[in-house]
Amino acid sequence: ARFEDIDVLQRMQQECTALFREKLRVEEQHLRMKDFWFQAQALTDLWLYRTVPRLNLYSEMQLFLVDQQVRDLIQGLQRTNHCLADFERRLPEIEAWRSDGSLPE
Repeated sequence: ARFEDIDVLQRMQQECTALFREKLRVEEQHLRMKDFWFQAQALTDLWLYRTVPRLNLYSEMQLFLVDQQVRDLIQGLQRTNHCLADFERRLPEIEAWRSDGSLPE
């Protein structure tokens, strides 16, 4: 009976060690998944709050320019390009959009 008790204890210790290793593996995987989903959310926010509004703006500009008379088109394009350059200059760098979500005012 004594030998059987030692054998059971040894098996329990081995199982405990295996469970501890598995716990560490699961915690590491959890951290990787948490980082992955944080990055995915940051990319979604970038698309939603920077890319889509810009595409909407460009679409509106294009619709405005399409309706211009040929004689006014060159001046309209020059003005549009100037405004777009000013707009792009005022936007925060893309890294700021992908950071923790806080943008400078």
